[in-house]
Amino acid sequence: MGLPIFIDSAPVSIKTAQLPVVSPPTAPLQPPELHSIAKSWLLSLSQFLSSREETSLRQSFLQNSYWRDHPCLSWYFHTFHGPAEITSFVAKHPKGIRIKAIDLDAKNSSAVSLISIDRRGNLKGIRLMLTVSTDVGSGRCLAKLVRDESDGKWKTYTLYTALHSLEGHEEILGSRRPNGVTHGVSEERQSWKDRRTIEQEFIEEEPAVLIIGAGQGGLTAAARLKMLGVRCLIIEKNENIGGNWRKRYHQLVLHDPVYCDHLPYFPCPPIWPAPTPKDKSADWSEAYAKAMELNIWMSSTLTGTPTYSSPDREWRVTISRNGALRTLHSRHIIMATGLAGEPNIPVFPGAADLKGDRLCHSSQFSGARANSKGLKAVIVGCCNSAHGIAQDYYEQGAEVTMVQRSSTYVMTSESGVGVLLKGFYDEGGPPLEDADLMFQAATFPVLKRRRLDKATLDGLAAAGFKLDEGPDRAGFYIKYLERGGGYYLDVGASSLVASGKLKVKQVQEIKRILPNGIEFADGHVNMHSTARKIFGDEMARSLKPVRGMWRRCGRDGFWFMGGKPFIHEVLQIKALEEGLMCYDDF
Repeated sequence: MGLPIFIDSAPVSIKTAQLPVVSPPTAPLQPPELHSIAKSWLLSLSQFLSSREETSLRQSFLQNSYWRDHPCLSWYFHTFHGPAEITSFVAKHPKGIRIKAIDLDAKNSSAVSLISIDRRGNLKGIRLMLTVSTDVGSGRCLAKLVRDESDGKWKTYTLYTALHSLEGHEEILGSRRPNGVTHGVSEERQSWKDRRTIEQEFIEEEPAVLIIGAGQGGLTAAARLKMLGVRCLIIEKNENIGGNWRKRYHQLVLHDPVYCDHLPYFPCPPIWPAPTPKDKSADWSEAYAKAMELNIWMSSTLTGTPTYSSPDREWRVTISRNGALRTLHSRHIIMATGLAGEPNIPVFPGAADLKGDRLCHSSQFSGARANSKGLKAVIVGCCNSAHGIAQDYYEQGAEVTMVQRSSTYVMTSESGVGVLLKGFYDEGGPPLEDADLMFQAATFPVLKRRRLDKATLDGLAAAGFKLDEGPDRAGFYIKYLERGGGYYLDVGASSLVASGKLKVKQVQEIKRILPNGIEFADGHVNMHSTARKIFGDEMARSLKPVRGMWRRCGRDGFWFMGGKPFIHEVLQIKALEEGLMCYDDF
């Protein structure tokens, strides 16, 4: 009997894609044949770009196909399923098709390659690395083609188009880099340090964008916007950059491989450990902010409720910085306080009577006390933080019980994220720019996958640990996207559970806390909870659900950032700033 399917009232639900029915090639395809197929496909696609007719599109797209767009067809992010849905959107869009041309990436030696469409390697296809030009700029694309069983033609299974640059507003990189000094004679000459002080303190002008939170999301959003010439200010409640990492328990390490932890413009050096310890990640964030010359006010929070003036298209905010108040006006606010939002700390009767060592949320847990032999620790929760804290207590000699209230998706580090990202974010993988393109091109319905950890899972099940396979048996990443939690990426604690060294107790709810030790690891709510806390109920009610890492959320000038943004995401703000689009274009 297989593991149960995870069932939950998740904020989003992703429908599982069906693999296409194809006619496999009769013989191995050679490079000349691959390029000939690519040329024919591009010709069919260009005919659709000119005619906009569904019959034309069906010559290059399968009936069961996907087009993911960020944002070339329009200023919004879309995923279309099938030719009818694509042509319906184009027909209704006031500007029709904004894409002018799609061509092979002549500078990429891997522009045309034979690949496996499915993870088992049974379904062969062709991957094309492409370039795209639109009415406002240019970008990159990735297409996966398969041979249609109905007519033998090579057609699109998935197409991804991403805008990377706005014409006339390119990133300030390479030959466009700023000058470090202006030579000549000037009585008003300022040193680099003088200019940085004026810029960072916003003495002469106000920020176009205010970013709340100096974690990875806030830092990279600011870096991307800075390279586009958009003035940004980050405010951070901690005293130091990376403060949230530094305050977590001392054994914590990142669960994903270093190859996908690179920050824009500053990839991790080849000496970097994999995975990255949390304090090293904090140090790197601090160094990154200095090197990128990001404007950050530490020990700063919003005070009062920010207000937005629709006629002026700007926010009015008051910031408390080390106790001093400053009122600023910005046209955009990016909330980068973390995908998880506010810590979820249930109120249990009897909590005030606790006589144990501590009672806290996992985000407040700094580490188990050395030599905890004889102590008992109870962790409420069975996801990443709970397992890490439980293992920390066990290694210090404590008797540990984890309280599991719902099933958990478990994936080992060996068969987990490394396998999920294999082929693009791994040692010896493609260039980072290509890896980003390949990862972003993975349309969510197609991304759903099964798991590979039978031995570990059998041991957990035998110990009474409740497991699931995620939504539609799709695994970790889809559960993360749909729910934002409910999983554990195993780095050692699962073997302790399977062997009985970590006890697990199944309960539906906790009615009361008695005078003994208990440790909360109860998850978080979501970004809406933080928005409600900062901006008030009226603002929170107007916000749309968040799906993915970045989006405008139903209010002009307000954005959610829950990860590390790619360039096509912040281009929306740059386009608004330059008058290339308006909010009605979303």
